[in-house]
Amino acid sequence: MSGTARERARNRRGRPRGTGLPDRSTLERMADLLVDGAVATKTEAIRQLAGDDPSVIRRLQRKFRDCEAQLIEAARIRAMNRYPGPRPTAGTKLVRFWDDLPIWNQYGITVVSTLVLMWLGLEAIRIA
Repeated sequence: MSGTARERARNRRGRPRGTGLPDRSTLERMADLLVDGAVATKTEAIRQLAGDDPSVIRRLQRKFRDCEAQLIEAARIRAMNRYPGPRPTAGTKLVRFWDDLPIWNQYGITVVSTLVLMWLGLEAIRIA
């Protein structure tokens, strides 16, 4: 290191970068609160999780902004795993909803054939 580079390294202004505080779990919980709709804003989530200290709020806002897309995507995946949709169990018969409608059983073929004829007519107009 040259004398000038060493001097610059020694004479940097301001607070050194990074505190090394492990905020990842707090950031993940913030993303969970935002995705679940429990809070409306990032600041509200920070206040709920870490208190009202302005320096903590600013630090977490900056860290969240730096990796927001990844945090939100991971929170969405966690939310889907937490609240899965209904899944068929063994012995469950999957039925299409229209199979139970008497009107479909009576007119289903007519409706489908009418829609096909309409589509063919529209295609003929478009080509012409």
